[in-house]
Amino acid sequence: NANNNQLTKLDLSDNVNLETLNVENNQLTKLDLSNKVNLETLKANNNKLTEINLGNNVNLATLNANNNQLTKLDLSDNVNLTRLDLSGNDITEIDIRNNVNLKTLYAYNNKLTEIDVSENVDLTKLVLYGNDITEIDVSKNVNLTRLDLGGNDLTEIDVSNNVNLATLDLAQNHDLTKIDVRNNVNLKYIILLNNRLTEIDVSKNVN
Repeated sequence: NANNNQLTKLDLSDNVNLETLNVENNQLTKLDLSNKVNLETLKANNNKLTEINLGNNVNLATLNANNNQLTKLDLSDNVNLTRLDLSGNDITEIDIRNNVNLKTLYAYNNKLTEIDVSENVDLTKLVLYGNDITEIDVSKNVNLTRLDLGGNDLTEIDVSNNVNLATLDLAQNHDLTKIDVRNNVNLKYIILLNNRLTEIDVSKNVN
């Protein structure tokens, strides 16, 4: 644990058996963890990271790298990821098709224009507000309970398969003209302010 310091560099080349690393709230710009095959948890939020090498980290389950300066991140080797937080970076694209065990994804306040979540069928929380996403297919994500796509550029979205949704936020998609939530009978919270909706049927949303 080395959080809440002023670290700018960190040499972990000899710590090959590392399982948990917490370097939150430092000044780090790069992290190379490529030989840490036992690493399960990485908390590196609130740094100045532009690069993280996670090659060979096949056991990584939790990655918190929010509030950094990342523009991209290769997660292709991290097949056991269940929680991923990349919020507050400058990421324009992210490939999570190999991360089939993901349950929680936070990537809000980035620069994403699209994201493929079709392989991430275990997702329960998908939080992507404050990006530039124009379309997204969530038809395979039937386990979602929270879907937050506020502050994007969506014109339409189909949530008819997402019958477990409890929270749906589509606020400030200024060209969104319609949304059908008749299948979302478990909805408890729906946020639709600042759109171009002219009507919505919530007769089935009795919760």
